[in-house]
Amino acid sequence: MARKWFGAGLAAALGLALFAGPVTRADEQAERRKAEQQAQKAEQARAQALEKAELAKARAERAEERAERARERAHVIRDVIRIGGGYLGVSIEEVRAEDVTRLKLPAENGARVTRVEPDSPAAKAGLREDDVIVRFGGEAVRSTGSLTRLVRETPAGRQVELEVVRGGATTKLQATIDELDFAGDIEREVERSLARVPRWIPEAPDVPEPPDAPMAPMAPRAPKAPLPPMIRWHRGEGPMAFFFERGQRKLGIGYQEVEGQLAQFLKVPGGKGVLVTEVEADSPAAKGGVKAGDVIVKFAGRAIEDGDDFRDAVGDAEPGSEATIGISREGRPLEVKVTLAGERERRRMRGGPTT
Repeated sequence: MARKWFGAGLAAALGLALFAGPVTRADEQAERRKAEQQAQKAEQARAQALEKAELAKARAERAEERAERARERAHVIRDVIRIGGGYLGVSIEEVRAEDVTRLKLPAENGARVTRVEPDSPAAKAGLREDDVIVRFGGEAVRSTGSLTRLVRETPAGRQVELEVVRGGATTKLQATIDELDFAGDIEREVERSLARVPRWIPEAPDVPEPPDAPMAPMAPRAPKAPLPPMIRWHRGEGPMAFFFERGQRKLGIGYQEVEGQLAQFLKVPGGKGVLVTEVEADSPAAKGGVKAGDVIVKFAGRAIEDGDDFRDAVGDAEPGSEATIGISREGRPLEVKVTLAGERERRRMRGGPTT
């Protein structure tokens, strides 16, 4: 009887051992897979954190470069545009046929006020949006061009009488003309841009070490994505000038977007374009007759209203091809032909941020 009980116990123990063996190995395999997954997640988190830190560092460095470039551009613009003259402090548009009925005007002439600058001579005189200026200092105002000329030719400090049509009635206002100072506005904008530049570079966040995976093979490291081309930026808001470091030096010029009062001052048709601020010596633009102070309004048949239009048009043009550039020079429309730089010339011109 004892032998029977002993044999039965031995058989039961062997059965339990045989059953427990596969379960233990399965648990080890599950733990190994779990550890491998945790290690992969930790490695991915580390790579993402390092990538974010590198991007933040690159942004901060580019911001420093943009601020320094903006300071340099302020002095270039000072030399390109004429500083001085009278300043009234309004944005204006031509009177259209529909304005005659809507504003109860006696005729389709004058300059319609679209915006009054705060604390400007116009604001102090009582000018309002949708006022139509028909006389300035006793002279008839027939268009925005004539009003711009009259204001610019009026010395600062002189009081002039403005005759405006407001709601169908004629009103006379007195305004004291101020001095126009584009350079001061540009330098103030540069200082505001500099104030927005971050003065620190974030460090990569601490990531916990991944757990040791038992016998887990190392996952292959993904190749790093190529960095985007370096971009230099002129201003944060309003007109901007971008300078791409890769593949865009086909003309050899620096430029600045123009619109609003600056475009009116430069007599740009349509009120938008890009102002040439510098021309590299012996570049395609210089050979074609482009000069600093020209405003580019068309390139290869495509209208140019801002820096994006200009970069797209130049980027789409084939290196070494001939292109026609429409420019406004002191209010006069001109066309010049340039032969874009080939690969060899573009490599030669890679010494500075120009297009």
